[in-house]
Amino acid sequence: MLNQHCEAIGRDPKSIKHSAQAMLWLTDDQALIERMKGAGRPVIAGNVEQVREVIAAYKEAGVDELIIPDFNLGAGDAKKAVYDTFINEVAKGFRD
Repeated sequence: MLNQHCEAIGRDPKSIKHSAQAMLWLTDDQALIERMKGAGRPVIAGNVEQVREVIAAYKEAGVDELIIPDFNLGAGDAKKAVYDTFINEVAKGFRD
């Protein structure tokens, strides 16, 4: 739809940065993964490889920036561990 609007006004849709937001559940707990996928909101849930695959699909769909809220990632050392895993094992494959 955005591409159609851009075409109507003569704007290149690639000149617009696309962003998306989704909650992250980086876990090996399959029951939690399934429960979060059915949460009725944008969720990326899975182990490192599964999360990589979902983020790759976002990138393939044209998303330039993925916003991940952190309120559900735990607190203190638990949150830091999720951040470290995400940065070192997931995000590093998507850096430009």
